Formats: sequence, C-alpha cells, structure tokens
Amino acid sequence: MSTKNLHAAEEFFAKRGGVALVLGRFVPIVRTFVSLAAGISSYPRRKFNLWNILGAVLWIGLIGTAGVLLGGIEFVHKNIELLAVIIVLVSVVPVAIEYIRGRKKEQKALSE
Repeated sequence: MSTKNLHAAEEFFAKRGGVALVLGRFVPIVRTFVSLAAGISSYPRRKFNLWNILGAVLWIGLIGTAGVLLGGIEFVHKNIELLAVIIVLVSVVPVAIEYIRGRKKEQKALSE
C-alpha cells in the first residue's frame, strides 16, 4: 500500500470508520477487507470493537429475522438453491462491476 493510499484510508476511517464497519458486514467481499483496512489505517481498537459488535448484532438480527419470515414460505423451500444463486449474484455482480471500472480507469490513466 502506497503512502498516499494509506493516508486516504486513515482519513476515510477517521471520518466514516464506524459506518464503514457496520455497513461492511452487509456487503460480501467488503466484509472480508474492511477490518483489515481499519487495522492498517490504525483505527482505534475500542472504536473498532464497538462498531464491529454493533454490526454483528444488526447482521445476526437481520439474517435471523429473514430466516424466520422466509422459512414459512413454501416457494422458498421449493426453490432454495435457485434463490441462493440469485442472492450470490446480486451480491457479487456490483462488486465485480466496480472492480472492472476501477481497472479500466487505471489502464486509461496509465496510457495517458
């Protein structure tokens, strides 16, 4: 990580660290890296723990509630595999699109 990127990460976490940690729980792939980025940018441990626990409680509550509500629907039982694939695609496709856009911008900047 370059010094410029590290500084940007530190500024980001100083301004929006709590929100990033909570919302990061709800976004596949992001949830894997948001904690690492917080650590690299020296986000305070107490704040990290607070926001991380809050995000976990919200995540568990949402997933648990969704499971209870959807568990009683026959359509869900009959089509669980298809629904799982759709959920994964809906989660991964936006991340993939942003990654591709970022790579294209980098290539364009390098070619100029």
